Amino acid sequence: EPETEPSDSNSEEEDILRRFPFLRRSPPKGHAPRSCHAQGQKPLRPQQEPVKKEKPVKANTMKKEKQPVKEKVVKVDLPTPTAAPAVADNEQMAPGVVTVMMQNIPNKYSQESLLAEVDAAGFADTFDYFYLPVDIRTGANRGYAFINFLQPVFAQRFQAHFQGTQLKSYNSSKIVSV
Repeated sequence: EPETEPSDSNSEEEDILRRFPFLRRSPPKGHAPRSCHAQGQKPLRPQQEPVKKEKPVKANTMKKEKQPVKEKVVKVDLPTPTAAPAVADNEQMAPGVVTVMMQNIPNKYSQESLLAEVDAAGFADTFDYFYLPVDIRTGANRGYAFINFLQPVFAQRFQAHFQGTQLKSYNSSKIVSV
């Protein structure tokens, strides 16, 4: 067997620590050991104050004066709004339509009172979905409802019945649009 020289482990270790200083067991001067906070000691590193950043100074500091903007006023004659329905009374909806939007519902109507009026008009059990959105703050409805009928013929009859009429339960001048 060839004879091996006993290696000097200290010199190898020193060589490794010289090449990789982060492996040292004791921290370099001025640095705190990693476990100092766990032992309740203060770190050796002095506390640094936050660096205050100064705003860069622009070379050209002359401000440009803002000139007033000249606005053109154009007068447009718009038609005066009326309570007329969005769809003409004699206009039919497209074939196959089963969902309608009922508009201009007086705000005093609740879901129960509007459903009672729709049912009294002969539309009970003809729809599977009814939605009357209500404002959470005021408790009043938002003036429109969505109804999904089971067959297109029920939606057409509903439009023919409610289009251009006033609802009966509350005294309101609003004209319903379907």
